[in-house]
Amino acid sequence: MILEHERYLSFLWLIIPLALIYIYADRRGRLFAGRDRDKSAMTIPGRVYSSLRAVRVFKQLLFSLGIAFLIFALAGPKWGMKEQLVERKGIDIVLALDLSKSMLATDISPSRLERAKLELSRFIDSRQGDRIGLVAFAGGAVVACPLTVDYLAAKNFLRSLDTDLMPQGGTDIAGAIKISSDLMKGYVGREKVMVILTDGEDTVGDAEAVARDAASEGMAIYTLGFGSRDGSPIPVYDKNGKVADYKKDKSGKTVISRLGGKLLSDIANSGNGKSFMGSSAVSSLAAELDRKEKSIISSKMFTLMEERFQYPLFIALLFFLAEAFIPERRKDS
Repeated sequence: MILEHERYLSFLWLIIPLALIYIYADRRGRLFAGRDRDKSAMTIPGRVYSSLRAVRVFKQLLFSLGIAFLIFALAGPKWGMKEQLVERKGIDIVLALDLSKSMLATDISPSRLERAKLELSRFIDSRQGDRIGLVAFAGGAVVACPLTVDYLAAKNFLRSLDTDLMPQGGTDIAGAIKISSDLMKGYVGREKVMVILTDGEDTVGDAEAVARDAASEGMAIYTLGFGSRDGSPIPVYDKNGKVADYKKDKSGKTVISRLGGKLLSDIANSGNGKSFMGSSAVSSLAAELDRKEKSIISSKMFTLMEERFQYPLFIALLFFLAEAFIPERRKDS
């Protein structure tokens, strides 16, 4: 036998002060009874008095034993072995993050990219059993983290993603979908989800056509839009990390980057998914994915000791019931 929470046994010392309190209350009660009643009223045959006192002592013993077994139940006794099949259920999710320069726009504080990374980190923390993969894309797309249930590792890869990692400009959502599809191939029968986090601007390739192909292979594509319709200029940083200028077009005008909401909705519709915008986009996505049917990702047989706390708990209940139903005084005839 083992005790899972052995530290609770230290509470057994509580029985001693409880017994002392009972003895003190019993003596004090008899003392006041002797003061308040005349001698004729207090005249009790010695045999009857001893019997009543024995009943009180017996009730106190029952109560103390109930406390002892209750503490023993809290200590979590375990004995006997059993085999248990532990299954990990979830879905496969690839998170594709846009690392194009337009994600540096600050119409969402502190920037579109930093907000997306923060929301993704919280999203990863909220998953239970799902396998998570990361894809980074701009003008091209690469796998940043393969599918894994090691959420800490996935978050570490996420933190390292930056716009400087993608030298080619543009927003190749089509390429990101292809890479994500390849990442999830070979897992037949599992729910496959791709989540694209982008501002949806300056795209290259036919993302809608690629999304339809991916959907035909059982993949659902969700798009999360980061940015605003009014838009924001794209900052250009110097070596010290300070804003030196803003991106300009060929005519010298400051480029205003705006959220491509319609394109993202079209991609999601083509990919048998949904599009979410605004501050609640990630929470809405999480709620949507929670409704999906989860498949068994892995299973393993474990040999475990059986929980037996219910036995001392039942005995404690019997002691408490016995103490409560034993009358302390005889009924008047």
